Amino acid sequence: MAESTEMSNAKSLIDADIFDTSGERLGGVEDLVVDVHNGTVAFVVVSVGGMLGMGGKLYAVPWQAVRLQPDHRQFILDVTGDRWKNAPGFDKSSWPDMSSEEFRNQIYGYYGGTARYSHERAVAPLAQEAPAGMGSVEG
Repeated sequence: MAESTEMSNAKSLIDADIFDTSGERLGGVEDLVVDVHNGTVAFVVVSVGGMLGMGGKLYAVPWQAVRLQPDHRQFILDVTGDRWKNAPGFDKSSWPDMSSEEFRNQIYGYYGGTARYSHERAVAPLAQEAPAGMGSVEG
């Protein structure tokens, strides 16, 4: 996804439609998976099929593989029909361990790109040392 200074709350992105580049609807956003170590979205979980929340299949797609449209109501995923039909997916009742190296390598390998592993925080914690002579700051 192209860098942008815009932000959206996660709730507004849930249920957004996902389309391929030809305009065919692939599914809808079921959930967003956040990398808690660096505070970024790692995967968009796409729901396909099923009725009333039952059945169907889920697909984890790397955040970098989708483009959010300017109206923030739909995403574009650069895949073709056959590539999407053969994508690795999982059942709603059996989510994989998305933090595992094996899972990330499989998903990023399928959609292209490199899995990112973060074990350090990207943002400094709130508790920091105060300037000299001011004591410590509690966070």
